Parts: sequence; structure tokens; C-alpha cells
Amino acid sequence: MGNTIPDLASDVQILANGLIREESHRGLGNIKMLQFPFNFSKTPVATARSAAPSLGEHTDKVLAEYGYSSKEIEQLKNDKVI
Repeated sequence: MGNTIPDLASDVQILANGLIREESHRGLGNIKMLQFPFNFSKTPVATARSAAPSLGEHTDKVLAEYGYSSKEIEQLKNDKVI
């Protein structure tokens, strides 16, 4: 039987190629993330710089960028819209 997804984190070749890195996540602690598996000579590949945000983590900031005031955002929370 072949390797499974959990086997990837300890695969000798994956580790030797640096395809897994640890990232700090606010709610989960240190998590392992996959790097992009290959590189292009003329087009650099951008990798994620951090773990994905938690659900709603940036809601206030995004709404403020779209012009909502702090008072309006609080009202949306009180009304259970967000």
C-alpha cells in the first residue's frame, strides 16, 4: 500500500526538499504547511506568508475599509448579521 496524507509530514524526500514548513497559528499553535512543490526559472512562485485567518478574524478591518464606522460594525454584531 502507498503513502497516506499523514505520511507526508515524515517523508524523507519531502523533508530533504524543504516542502513542509511550520507556521504559527493564533488558535492552533504551530501548524505544518506545504511549500509549492516546484520552482519556475523565470516566474517566482509566491507562497503563503502565514496561516489562514480564523473565521471572522478580519471582519472589522474589511468592513472599516468599505466605509463602515465602528458604531455601524457594532450594530451589525448586535443584530447578529456578522
